[in-house]
Amino acid sequence: ALPTAPPVLEDIALVVPNSTSAAQVEAVIRKAGGDLLRDVKLFDVYTGDSIEAGYKSLAYALTYQGDETLSDKQVKRLRKKIIGAAEHQLQAKLRS
Repeated sequence: ALPTAPPVLEDIALVVPNSTSAAQVEAVIRKAGGDLLRDVKLFDVYTGDSIEAGYKSLAYALTYQGDETLSDKQVKRLRKKIIGAAEHQLQAKLRS
């Protein structure tokens, strides 16, 4: 069946230790996002002057979608949950 609600697209970038793999980060994101997180795609890996030595920035494109149109509040709650899980489990920081 085709989805009846539009997807919500969002990008996040997390700064993690170099020893943390993109697959580990994706697994934490997927688990925290639950059923409403339909897709996760890594689109950028960055190390450079603005990132602390020994760390890298991983940027992901997230797609949220439910059976009904998601509210801004629902998306904000999902984002907060994903970032919190990454901080707690991977010592990640949201890149601003």
